[in-house]
Amino acid sequence: MHNNLSKVAFLLPTIFLTGCDTQENVKTNTPPSESPTVEIPEPAVGISRARLTPEQLDALPSTLMFTNESILNVLSEPTLSSVGVYSKNSNCLGTVTDDINPSELDIEGNPIGFTQARIWDGTVKNCTLDIHFGNSADPIDGSIPDDTGDTLAITFYIKPTSFNNAQNGVPVTIQDPDSSSSYKMKYHVTLPNLNKWHKIQLPLKPTSSDYSKVSIKWGTREDFANSFVIGGVEVKNYTSSVSYEEFPDTYAYYEGMEHDAPWRDTAEQQIALNRKDDFTISVLNSSGRVLKNKEMKVEQIEHEFKIGGAINNSLWQSQVPERNLVKFDEMLAIHSRIFNNAGMANGFKWKMMTNDYWNEYLNYTWQYWIDTGMHVRGHAVHWPKGSTTPSAIWDEVERLKAESGDSAASAYLSEQTHIRTHGAINETAHFVNEWDVINELPDGRDYFGENVNDDSDDGLLDKSIQLDWLNDIKTLNPNAEMAVNDYVFLRHLYQDFGDTEEIGKRAVIWNDLANRAEAHGIDLLTFGLQGHYQGFHSIPSVIQRLEDVTNLLPKYKEFEITEFDLPVYNDEVHAQFMADLLSVIFANEHYTGFMLWNWYAVEGGKPIVGFKERTTHFKNSNTHYKSGAAFVNFFYHKHWIHPTTLKTSNQGNVVINAYYGKYKVTVDGVEHIIDMNKASSREITLQL
Repeated sequence: MHNNLSKVAFLLPTIFLTGCDTQENVKTNTPPSESPTVEIPEPAVGISRARLTPEQLDALPSTLMFTNESILNVLSEPTLSSVGVYSKNSNCLGTVTDDINPSELDIEGNPIGFTQARIWDGTVKNCTLDIHFGNSADPIDGSIPDDTGDTLAITFYIKPTSFNNAQNGVPVTIQDPDSSSSYKMKYHVTLPNLNKWHKIQLPLKPTSSDYSKVSIKWGTREDFANSFVIGGVEVKNYTSSVSYEEFPDTYAYYEGMEHDAPWRDTAEQQIALNRKDDFTISVLNSSGRVLKNKEMKVEQIEHEFKIGGAINNSLWQSQVPERNLVKFDEMLAIHSRIFNNAGMANGFKWKMMTNDYWNEYLNYTWQYWIDTGMHVRGHAVHWPKGSTTPSAIWDEVERLKAESGDSAASAYLSEQTHIRTHGAINETAHFVNEWDVINELPDGRDYFGENVNDDSDDGLLDKSIQLDWLNDIKTLNPNAEMAVNDYVFLRHLYQDFGDTEEIGKRAVIWNDLANRAEAHGIDLLTFGLQGHYQGFHSIPSVIQRLEDVTNLLPKYKEFEITEFDLPVYNDEVHAQFMADLLSVIFANEHYTGFMLWNWYAVEGGKPIVGFKERTTHFKNSNTHYKSGAAFVNFFYHKHWIHPTTLKTSNQGNVVINAYYGKYKVTVDGVEHIIDMNKASSREITLQL
């Protein structure tokens, strides 16, 4: 919130007044030459996307590609004697309709069939039902869908028949496994009720391969017994009669969504404890005497908590040919109004910063942030993978390896990474406040070998170069906070087919880096967690995971959610999940920021930030989707000190129970900008 925009009115304040007899650790605030006029987002209601109702969808023309009966006709004799029962030895079981056949069948070569379970880390079972739409040699009920615009829909009913209560339901994921991107189509839902049918109806995007399929997966852990019955399967092709975005809302549930869920009161108590405190503001005249009964207006203008949104190049790219940047400018204006922290999905990465084509886009966006005083997070200096290194550089690495050996390739790559560090930091030192120095280090095998944490002979670079990168940044921009960033830690949760062992392995690598940095006097302050969610998650599981991450990574002082997005299946539930997720993150004192990866939409509600079919929250300057309204209301309505006029006590002060942040205090027409942050003095003096 850094633009000079008009002020708006708010609801009643959350401010408490008491007297105070002492004035210790006094800090005098003199008014700035120009006080900012800040527009705070108004409380919002939010709209739903322009979706059809199920009845409207049924009335549209469509082609029935196959049904549940088609599946039954393909299945052979049951391969297991115990129908509908989970077994460690035989992976996962399920049934199709009235206990007719189990799902534990492997029918390769058939256009419709069931696959056997995948096993993750030997501890978690992930059972899969693959429904193939056929291929060019053996199509089902007609031709293959046109990948340029057809919308297909899968409908089925699913009924859990057993699960351990400790797991709080059966997690089910539906995805298109043929897509090169996991964001093509993926839906995750937890089914909470035993022996009740749940209808799932989802749109699908055909892939460009010569056949398509959809996978229905259900997950269990070895100590849980999960089974379900599935029936009523239909796949229809609606061609172009309905768009992906117009498809009706579908069933959605997550544990803890209940309004009386026990975690809610605890979270609010923790927010009050960890995000607020009493600040005493005293008013003195020019002679140093306290001023009693003096009128004072207090107005919060910013949270200390980093409220972020990432900018993507997609909208710029679509408008640059005509230099018609009206919508891009509108997006930047909305960004500065809602967020106090900015990032770029791709703009700071090595490939884009060394590509002359993007210079105008980068400079245009960066200058806007400079002009508005935005806090900026750079992502990322190094992403140690061949695919994320500029092609010309990685091609030369491969050539040198082939012609001159690893030593020559290593020397060249080492030199180029240092050039990259110096170039990125020098170019941005005047406005970037925080840098992701290394992104996804545990996957950096292209640079550091198969065992990233060990200086083995198979790596091109010794891991000591990581400290060189950190030292370079510390020297070139000593004021920038240094952070690292990774996925898995928050993206997958315990009920999601498992990753407990994986996060432990990754934590070892990150802790090793932090320990080495500490030994060399380098402060790695922040650990960033990606949150590219595939569906709604159990809130108690999120709470537990947030705690686990801080325990697994003890050397990191702060944690931020750096990349959050989520597919939209149900607008109402999505908005509630947004508010619930923010609540538990805001309640945890170790977490200092939350950045939306996909947040803005243009005509038709189609996202222009991030991945296709991912979350967008804000449609334009006057309209929010329901999740955007939930986001705005959480930070600027529910957890905000609204403008109010107070009077000093007989001791010449007021005590304000305030959220940590920046405030404007006006006395006798003079505006004072005050930081009331977690590290600030609780005693503040204004001398007139």
